Amino acid sequence: MEQFIRLHGLLSPGSHLVLGISGGLDSMAMLDAFCLLREQWQLRLSVAHVNFRLRGKASDADERFVIRAAEKHDLPVYVRRADTGTIAAARKESVQSVARELRYSFFSALALDLGADKIAVAHNAVDNAETMLFNFCRGAGIQGLKGISVSTVHGIIRPLQFATRSEIEYFAKAGRIRHREDASNATEKYTRNFLRHTIIPALEQRINPSLVNTLNNESAIFASCSDYLDGVVKKLENVCFSLSDTGCTLALKQFRTQHVFIQQMLVKHCFLLLGIEPNFVHIEEIVRLLRRQPGKTIDCGNGYYALRAASTIEIGKAAQSLPYVVTADCGIGVKTDEFAFSIRKHALPKSFRHDPHREYIDAARVTLPLTIRTWQPGDSFVPLGMKTRKKLSDFFVDQKISRGIKGTIPVVLSGSEIVWVAGLRLDDRFKITEHTTSVYKLSIKFFT
Repeated sequence: MEQFIRLHGLLSPGSHLVLGISGGLDSMAMLDAFCLLREQWQLRLSVAHVNFRLRGKASDADERFVIRAAEKHDLPVYVRRADTGTIAAARKESVQSVARELRYSFFSALALDLGADKIAVAHNAVDNAETMLFNFCRGAGIQGLKGISVSTVHGIIRPLQFATRSEIEYFAKAGRIRHREDASNATEKYTRNFLRHTIIPALEQRINPSLVNTLNNESAIFASCSDYLDGVVKKLENVCFSLSDTGCTLALKQFRTQHVFIQQMLVKHCFLLLGIEPNFVHIEEIVRLLRRQPGKTIDCGNGYYALRAASTIEIGKAAQSLPYVVTADCGIGVKTDEFAFSIRKHALPKSFRHDPHREYIDAARVTLPLTIRTWQPGDSFVPLGMKTRKKLSDFFVDQKISRGIKGTIPVVLSGSEIVWVAGLRLDDRFKITEHTTSVYKLSIKFFT
């Protein structure tokens, strides 16, 4: 362990450590190993234990065992008791995730209170291999394949991550180290136990007898790769995108020149900065927006959307617009917090240039003033180029307009008939034809 600590620079002489001790084999071996190093490294050691109260009397027995072990080594011991099952049920979260949060929050608070330099936990090489396999099956990408970090920016170190289970058992047997067995470690109800007791042994038997060591070597490679990519993305951060209070803006000119993998990493980085759970499908869809027309949107989940604009891709929170109804007459526009709309007389256009923010209609077919309002369930119109009605809700689906976006799109009406779904599509009944003698030009400018 000492060699591993030196190799990764986990500690300095004179460090104060909080040792997370459960009473199991791994943590008791770590406790003994640090006690052997205590004098040489001039270490200050404090023991921390969490009683999760998940196994009744057995949990209380674990607590007493850890306290006696700390006293034996003349170390201060700190215990936190928590009704983990009750907390998990109230939060509707898994017991494992709640237990992990309770454990690390206690360790971190204790380290801060004691002025400790590091928090040592007893994850070993098998734990790391299990994490890699678990993350691979979940599709966690390079970040997941790097496994468990040997050390973190929050001061957590894992000095046993080099050691296999058999090596830890050998050390414990040689040192006559006593420990407690957690009966839940034997059940395959938990995914990690299934990986440990069934999947890894099967892979070792059929494919690679040194699978754990191989996966740990791969973990180190992926960790280096991840660090490199993080550096590349960090350098491109100010070049390719900008962050604001409302979201993230990708500059298409710079973004387009990057390799597709770096594009994916940049989008993922945007997601993480915005607090969006990275999802491969959503990331791929955003990258594909490079080849889509301006105005296309992607629902990113969790209330976020991505909008393909003329020279950018905007990733942000879906607006929560309140329903509104306003009117506009010829030469008398209307302005809201979201847009400005105008209707003016116009000469008959000789040609039409596509502009989603402007539309020309047959003036004889509408009755002024026009009404501009939010979409309503049951709305329908005849999209330009079609001869039959289509529900506006179905039109939004066809256009891949997200739930959060459609409520922000102004709908322009003459009487009760939709004339224009602003920025998206004109109603075919109001288009200019060879019989048109007078024209209105509709314009809209969005502020967000």
